[in-house]
Amino acid sequence: METWQQKKFEELVTGGKPTTFVQDNHSMSKKGTLRGLHIQTENNTRIS
Repeated sequence: METWQQKKFEELVTGGKPTTFVQDNHSMSKKGTLRGLHIQTENNTRIS
């Protein structure tokens, strides 16, 4: 299964502007589990 297409990402997200994709994560959880909830503050510090 293909999980990433650079060209498709650039078309849909950046309007065709070249960009660098850094990270792609996959995870599995039991039913009813909330995962991957992150927020960013103005200074771009990630809080998990």
